[in-house]
Amino acid sequence: MRSNRHFFVRQEAAKRIREAERLKAFAGDRHIGQILARQMRRDTDVDYLERLLRESRHLEVRNAAAAQLGLLRKALRRKA
Repeated sequence: MRSNRHFFVRQEAAKRIREAERLKAFAGDRHIGQILARQMRRDTDVDYLERLLRESRHLEVRNAAAAQLGLLRKALRRKA
């Protein structure tokens, strides 16, 4: 039997994983994709966020990637 809360379990599990590399294989899942996008904080993550923004079929993931990309670009401009 499938739980009505299966998305919540995946999302909570993804929040507890600190190594974003481990989540990238599951970026297609909209709940994990959102969590993954919010963990991207390094200048090397810009390319990945841009790809996620371009390729994700889930609006929530694209929105999270766009927001994180904006924050990351702003932080990188301050460093320069």
